[in-house]
Amino acid sequence: MNMKLSIFNNLNESKINSLFILSFVFLFPVIALINFIFEIQNGSVSQTYRFLNLSFAFFLILKNILNKKNRILKFNTFRNVALLLFLLFWCLYLLRIFFDLQIHNLHLLTSLSKNYYYLYSIGVTFIPILAIMSMNKIDYNYLEKILLRYLKIISLCFLIILIIDKFFVNHLVGRFTLTRNEIDYLDSISIAIVSSLLLILSSINLNKSIYNYLFFFIGWFLLLSTAARGAIIFTILTFLFLIFYRKKEIKLNYLYLFIVISLAALTNYIASLFFKNNFGGNNILLYRISHVTSEDSTVTRLKILKDALYQFVDQPFFGSHFLVVESKMYAHNIVLDALISTGIIGSILLLPIFFLFFKNLLNRSIPIFLVLLGIFYFLNTLTSGAIYNTGEFWMIFILIVNYNFNKIDNKLITNEL
Repeated sequence: MNMKLSIFNNLNESKINSLFILSFVFLFPVIALINFIFEIQNGSVSQTYRFLNLSFAFFLILKNILNKKNRILKFNTFRNVALLLFLLFWCLYLLRIFFDLQIHNLHLLTSLSKNYYYLYSIGVTFIPILAIMSMNKIDYNYLEKILLRYLKIISLCFLIILIIDKFFVNHLVGRFTLTRNEIDYLDSISIAIVSSLLLILSSINLNKSIYNYLFFFIGWFLLLSTAARGAIIFTILTFLFLIFYRKKEIKLNYLYLFIVISLAALTNYIASLFFKNNFGGNNILLYRISHVTSEDSTVTRLKILKDALYQFVDQPFFGSHFLVVESKMYAHNIVLDALISTGIIGSILLLPIFFLFFKNLLNRSIPIFLVLLGIFYFLNTLTSGAIYNTGEFWMIFILIVNYNFNKIDNKLITNEL
């Protein structure tokens, strides 16, 4: 009886942890959607969400530290060293941010306040990372199931907004964003990431029902509507990894797959022509592809990367600033970001834990959905975001690194019950 009760408690804890992960990593688009629908511009909903997440994170860290049976204390030596060096890197990185903001007043280069950088680097990214790192029981089967359901619901909401806006309101111009009264509630890249995640998780179960193909179609349509070239390319690369490396674990009807992808692309193209005044006179994705060398966003991004490289070369060993000073922007590449902020000395601290990350990506015992999320988010960090504001990547990163130590054995529990 006590054994059954213990297993039941472990299962509940693992599911609760899965819900916390969903909140930490994936729920912000819902908050943006609420703000968009009700035109809330004072930040009250977003601040409440951030505060609750931070409270949950502190609670998990304290609870798991006080738990003497926490298996995180039984890591092998190499993993202990890797995690310790990872935390040391973050201490150096946060110290760099503190000096840049308090002494060099680097925030004056941008329109953002000191509080913004502290909120994201510590409250939105680092503390939740520690919370997930402290977890010792996670039900990954449950996490995959609730994540896929969530992505289907939020994507349907985006699709409805896109249709209503085009037909009745006509707010949207060019790429699909949640914009109202010249206020951006959610940018096209964030919507693209949600669409990409829907595609990635749907692709695992495509052959099970027409229902899954429908959401695969919706995901592609929304992704193409955002015209986010990076997200599209990274989704394709992630999908190719699924087909060629883990193909024995999935069953795909390639004819149906080709039909669904073609229909999604054709529907998106026809819609863009029908609403051509909203798409810059034509399909915005085709325009961005055909003008890839001259388009403003590409030119700006390349300049940022070039300036970041020069900044690193100027001070290679210990770094200089967490922002690219010349461009007044973050590096849009976490490798360059680590190099300009902590230099070669600090970046070396990340090598052991990245070794574990890539090693586990090739581990066939890890659930496919988690591996695909890790690949997609990592590729995305090579062209977008900074270390301090890519919390989604770092949290998925830690889940993959710690997989063998915080999973629960669903089959074993089922048998014992």
